[in-house]
Amino acid sequence: KRETIVGVGGSYIFDTDDPDDFINQLMIKGEMSYTKDKQFTALDLSHNWIEEDEYTAAIIVEKYERWSAAVPSMYMVAEWMFKSQSDLFGRHLSGSENTPGLGMNPDGTYTDDGIPDGSDSFNAVVFAFQQPFPDLIWRLDASFLLDLEGGWFVQPGIRYRPSAKFQFDLYANIAQDGGNKNDDIMETFDWADEVFLRATYFF
Repeated sequence: KRETIVGVGGSYIFDTDDPDDFINQLMIKGEMSYTKDKQFTALDLSHNWIEEDEYTAAIIVEKYERWSAAVPSMYMVAEWMFKSQSDLFGRHLSGSENTPGLGMNPDGTYTDDGIPDGSDSFNAVVFAFQQPFPDLIWRLDASFLLDLEGGWFVQPGIRYRPSAKFQFDLYANIAQDGGNKNDDIMETFDWADEVFLRATYFF
């Protein structure tokens, strides 16, 4: 469905007199958007769309920090995201907060109406960094996402680029859910832990 999204954002860079001050050159950004009459897939997958106004907001903090003169700067970013009607995957929050099996009680019996409780909002925080090694051939990466309902996801990785033509990336994806109430996004794919290797040739 066609959507009209309006938003606003701004950023501020701290500039202190002390170049060794950690907040020197720290950038903080705020963003917010509004979507009127956003349409979501119905819980029963019918054509009776769920229609809600949605607000999305985020606060992002970025920083390059050089811990030693012998090591290149580390890039770090942290973010908090809020969504009023859907989760990170765009699913309406009215489908959350239920035990496995729609309307199932913890003891395995079913509720009378079979309707999940739903969640009021989606909130997640993220932290990621990239640290190049002194020769710039190796780079260490890591990303961490926490759903404030309890689930988390981490992606450690390393990049090896021995020349301008070749690059190798080794990463792992590890997810852990926060329980069995279908109230955090990790319960969707916490079974999908994986390790992958990518080889790239540039020409």
